[in-house]
Amino acid sequence: MSVLARLRGTVEEKRADSIIIFVGGLGFEVQVPRSTLAALPELGEETTLRTYLQIREGAMGLFGFLTEAEQQMFELLLTVGGVGPKAALNCLSLLSPDQLAGAIAAGDAAEIVRVPGIGRKTADRIVMELKGRVAGPPQHNAAGTRPGNASVREALVSMGYSAGEAEAAIASLPSDGIASEQERLLQALRYFART
Repeated sequence: MSVLARLRGTVEEKRADSIIIFVGGLGFEVQVPRSTLAALPELGEETTLRTYLQIREGAMGLFGFLTEAEQQMFELLLTVGGVGPKAALNCLSLLSPDQLAGAIAAGDAAEIVRVPGIGRKTADRIVMELKGRVAGPPQHNAAGTRPGNASVREALVSMGYSAGEAEAAIASLPSDGIASEQERLLQALRYFART
């Protein structure tokens, strides 16, 4: 049971891997994966984060997520020996929860090794310890059911965006109204211009 389960406040500052959110006159530094960072509103706007408070050896860390799936995967990764909060955030910054679950369920440690700071032994341990505890992703691809989303995701990743950032941009697209893949890609790029 988490002592601090949610934060609702104003986004005051965005950093490389954390944000400052003001709640009732107090500024909380919350470490977030890049997917959450990319999907946050503009500075000065209000947001709500799901939070996880870790207290270890006298030090406290506060971690935030926009989705339940991200938070659940983060907490699941922390149960693996040798995986700390930084490594878990790195996993979620590169791979969406569905992609991580798919890699774990398929025993694909090579996909997890792509995460900065995760070596082969740690990736193997993640797969071994979590394989029976996660379900594979749903039958549609992680980029959504619309066929053009897969190519939009590939294009965004090839431009240097992380898989998590690409997923956040695709999630912001309307479910209809943008017919061509090129138009969907342009709309996804506008998402990054807003963040």
